[in-house]
Amino acid sequence: METIRSSSDALLTIINDILDFSKIESGKLELESYPLNLRNCVEESLDFIASQAVTKKIELLYWLDPQIPDEIVGDVTRLRQILINLLNNAVKFTSQGEVFLSATVEKITPQEIPDHQLGLAEALPAPNPQGSSPLQLRFAVKDTGIGIPRDRLQRLFQSFSQVDSSITRKYGGTGLGLAISKHLCEMMQGTIGVESQVGQGSTFWFTILTHATPDPDTSESVIPPLELAGKRLLIVDANTTNCQILTLQTQSWGMFPQSVHSGTEALEQLSQQPDFDLSI
Repeated sequence: METIRSSSDALLTIINDILDFSKIESGKLELESYPLNLRNCVEESLDFIASQAVTKKIELLYWLDPQIPDEIVGDVTRLRQILINLLNNAVKFTSQGEVFLSATVEKITPQEIPDHQLGLAEALPAPNPQGSSPLQLRFAVKDTGIGIPRDRLQRLFQSFSQVDSSITRKYGGTGLGLAISKHLCEMMQGTIGVESQVGQGSTFWFTILTHATPDPDTSESVIPPLELAGKRLLIVDANTTNCQILTLQTQSWGMFPQSVHSGTEALEQLSQQPDFDLSI
């Protein structure tokens, strides 16, 4: 049953890639522009590959810049497709360690939009009544996997191209995923790239242009309880990245976090500073 399931998944991936590639080649691929909740989009993408990460005992982590609006305008299906592709590759080529997805925001003015991104007016709905500026979001997927030789990085985003033939034999794939992601990023008025070092992992990043929705749905906003502000927090986690994520998140809520990496360190910290209000 497991063989049937995994083979079906592999075949479905190939079919979807070829269909998308055909649409791109014929100029028939179009993007939608609707309000989307970015946190939900990111978490759904992580859910998709979570079982693979658990099987390989890989830490799966993410962090969203608190400045990112609760809702943005874009094509949630295509954005999720790019994220799943990059996350799936990261988990596939990582045997131990972690995969970390981050999203940051940068406000830009129309005058700062590069020439190749001047299609923003056609790509996005008109600015909201409050006249919010375009936002450039930067996503990065960092892993602790096998890494990629520097002289082969440019091949990654070419159609039907992989680092070498052994990749196809060992890991499968069509060599279309990154080429499709590159095209989708460009349609979203952004770019895509990679930084890597053999044996030390890779970081695939991409940007898109968007803006906040005119009337965001505040029902799903992450609103920190007021009673957390000013509280002292002890974070205990062996994973350094997770400590950093929790520190940034709780600092944005007005808390005063301090992190340690083991139970022994936590007990020592509590013996010296017993006035923590809570711990994670």
